[in-house]
Amino acid sequence: AQLKVWESIGALLIKLLPGLLVKVRHNLCKKCKSQFNYLENAFIILASNGWVWVGPKSTQGVDLSFVAQPKPYQKSTVEDHLIVSRYGNIIELMSHHGIYLSDATLKIAFDLSMSYEVKELLLSEISAKLSNDIIEAIS
Repeated sequence: AQLKVWESIGALLIKLLPGLLVKVRHNLCKKCKSQFNYLENAFIILASNGWVWVGPKSTQGVDLSFVAQPKPYQKSTVEDHLIVSRYGNIIELMSHHGIYLSDATLKIAFDLSMSYEVKELLLSEISAKLSNDIIEAIS
C-alpha cells in the first residue's frame, strides 16, 4: 500500500513499509485524536474511511512506518509476520461481528487471541467464541 503525492503540488512521496491493509466498515473505526496507534508489538493506522493498515513495530525504536526516501527493502522476521497476520485476522473477526476498532479493543483482542493459532482465528466456532470474549472484556 502506498500513498503517492506529486512534487508539482509541493509534497513528498510517502510510502508505507510492508504490512497488511484491511478494509472494514467505516462506522467500526472509532474516531479519536490520532489515527496512528503504537501498540506494544505493532503499528496500526485506523483511518476513518474504513481502511486499517497493520505493520510490524520498528526494532530500532524509531517509527519507520512512513519514509520520505525509501530505504532498500529490509527482511522482516517470522515473528513480525505472525504478529501482523494475527492483528489482521483479529480485525477481520471484529469487523465480521460488528465490534468497534480502537487501540484499546485491539489490545484486548490480541491478548485474548493468544490461546489460539493465527490460522484458527477465522474459523467460525473460534471466531464466535473469541468475539463473545472480546465483548465481555470490553463491557
